[in-house]
Amino acid sequence: MIMSTHKNALPRQLLTAAILAVGFGTVWCVLVAWLGTSIISAWPGKPSPRYESLVVAADGTPLIQSFSTELSRVTHRDLNGDDYPTVDDTNELRAVYLNGEHGNLAQFPFDQGWEKRIKVFTDEKDLDAVWYFVHDGRADGSGYFVGYNRISNEPIGYIGLSGFRRQPIASEEQIPVRAEQALSYNTSWSSAQLSINWGRGYQGHHGDKPPRLVHVPSGNSLRVVDLASRKIETVFESPEPIMSVGVPSSVANSIRNDAKERPILVRAGTKIYKLDQDYKVVGTFNVPAEIDRDTPVTWYESHSGKSIAEYSLAEKGGKPVSNVRRQAVYTIASDGTIRNTTEIALQNGAVLEKDEEQFLLFTLALPSPAALLACVPLTALEDRSPREATPSGAFLKRLLPSLAASLAISLILATVAWRRTRVFGLSLRDQIAWMIFVLLLGVPAFVGFLLHRRWPVREVCPVCHVRCARDREGCSKCGTPFAAPALKGTEIFA
Repeated sequence: MIMSTHKNALPRQLLTAAILAVGFGTVWCVLVAWLGTSIISAWPGKPSPRYESLVVAADGTPLIQSFSTELSRVTHRDLNGDDYPTVDDTNELRAVYLNGEHGNLAQFPFDQGWEKRIKVFTDEKDLDAVWYFVHDGRADGSGYFVGYNRISNEPIGYIGLSGFRRQPIASEEQIPVRAEQALSYNTSWSSAQLSINWGRGYQGHHGDKPPRLVHVPSGNSLRVVDLASRKIETVFESPEPIMSVGVPSSVANSIRNDAKERPILVRAGTKIYKLDQDYKVVGTFNVPAEIDRDTPVTWYESHSGKSIAEYSLAEKGGKPVSNVRRQAVYTIASDGTIRNTTEIALQNGAVLEKDEEQFLLFTLALPSPAALLACVPLTALEDRSPREATPSGAFLKRLLPSLAASLAISLILATVAWRRTRVFGLSLRDQIAWMIFVLLLGVPAFVGFLLHRRWPVREVCPVCHVRCARDREGCSKCGTPFAAPALKGTEIFA
């Protein structure tokens, strides 16, 4: 019996090998990146990941809180780098976030689903009542409050500009609120921040505005909706449209219960107003010109009246550093004047490998000359610095040693592939095609070449003594027919 195998056309064989090469190349890239990063991170002398954030002690001292995954402990230091006793939730100030103005309303994602256009509030006098502020999603849109009993799901009613109604609020009675304020998760209109899935009773404590009082930024007006009395009242008017309002949150384990009541913050234009519990202006902070109108500000208010303001800085040169975020910290006196400004860099938990290490991992993850060359044009899409007019040229110059090594390995593998196609009796056309395929695509292509078909066994020709593949009638070298296999006596002849 003569052994033979079905032979696909060369293009189909190349396509199968290419698919296998892509699969192998993907797995190889992931493994190299994972193992390489793990080895580099665990290498002796490598710094452990560190997570840092700004916290403010109860006396108004700004601190850098640092957590190391290697030591599994939290440490604190002041802005001068000196160690500071550890603080926790019972002796640190709570932050109030004040969003800025959204610069381009045309790019704001107004096509939000209904669940993202809803803010949730509670009435601590009636814990079975849940109130929702529903926004229409338009840039200069409006919204209304609707309440439900969370036990029976029975509707309670609606609140708009004209107060409480049992029936839905007409559009002209809805409260004007810009979409960027209603759709933001960071804005705190009430002392209780609740999510759409909230379903538990609220336990407040002395010193905070009760959560039933909802502070709605509406144009130049700050309107307060009392969910218990179901009334709406304008309590503050700003010369400029209000960007955001910050109501201090009430947390059970926050600073002691006898603490001084914290002010309500209103950001409008270039000013931040501090309002007391009766909504009288007790302080004004002029936002420095270096803080853009659209930059969020994090505010900490101490018992003495001293404040700390924090905001993010733009990256120098326009190129971000992946393991740090730059922040500016203002220390503000009770009269609103800036005592000092400090720039800090906070670690975000990432460990930067050296540039050489990253480049080595990159070249090892792409064991293919064609893949390495394909990355050269992509560097032209990166932001260019003024001193680097041709990043592609610089990248190619740096890539040359790795490219030469990859070509050398590919040439060796292409030679092996050519010898294999030759000894298995493939045509000259197939030999050349497979050699070029492996030479260009490197290691993944060689793996695809080996796996794209089932290779036949080889047998020594009795005439020319060359080992030939038994997938044809005779020797591929001299053409001598192969002998038929020996009969075993169990054959059946038709």
